[in-house]
Amino acid sequence: ELEASASQPLKEAVGKLSGLFDHARKTVENASAGEADQLPAIRLLGRAPGARQEDVRRLGGILRPQFSAVLQQAALDRLKQINQPEIGRTLLGGWKNYGPSLRTEVLNALLEDAEALSYDPLTVKRAQRVRNQRRRVRMEGRRADPESR
Repeated sequence: ELEASASQPLKEAVGKLSGLFDHARKTVENASAGEADQLPAIRLLGRAPGARQEDVRRLGGILRPQFSAVLQQAALDRLKQINQPEIGRTLLGGWKNYGPSLRTEVLNALLEDAEALSYDPLTVKRAQRVRNQRRRVRMEGRRADPESR
């Protein structure tokens, strides 16, 4: 990773940013922080060397219903940018708690960019199965209600 291959000046520069990353983590976890402070903090998560998995967990936590739709979308957007195998599991881990629009966004993220985001095949298959079930339910609903056509 960066620690092994970076030049000494780059390592020093990244080291100076560690306080910024720590502040971002604290801001995201601070329930009394305002959305205006949390949004830029979310965008910093997952960028610090050596703390990516921890930040992925934090971002996944922001997808819970306690957070506003704006913060949820920012966390999802940031998760989509991180190239780690655990992203798929993180996105599906909170599935039961997601609202309909967030579920759609998560499915789109899983299905559109599965290879680029390094999802394991089992995660992709699970997402495809859920999407197909949703389609069947919609189709059955249309057949049951002729006025919906």
